[in-house]
Amino acid sequence: MIKGILAQTTIDIPLDATTKSLVGLLGVLTIALMVLMFWYYARKLFGKHPPLHEELQAVRKEFHDGDEKLDQKIEDLRLEARRSESSMHKKLNGIARNTYLIAGKLGVKTIPTADEE
Repeated sequence: MIKGILAQTTIDIPLDATTKSLVGLLGVLTIALMVLMFWYYARKLFGKHPPLHEELQAVRKEFHDGDEKLDQKIEDLRLEARRSESSMHKKLNGIARNTYLIAGKLGVKTIPTADEE
């Protein structure tokens, strides 16, 4: 029954009025968007900004702190390399000494090392 009533009633919406109202709504939305964009960029342009020299000082301080950290890390790596080099020299000298003692016991002539000369 409801289908029959709905099928009998037709609503004629003129296409010209619909088009005009949609174009008008689109125009209003466009103008609102333009106003909001203008407000956003004006605030961004004229808003409060910290002075440029303060920003540069903050950046320089950050680089300086990073530079000090890198210098400390490089120095730590150098110390570690010296320690491992010294340890390696001690081990090699011990091996050379043991080789010399074994060769001496076996009666083999060896070339003297720098420590033995």
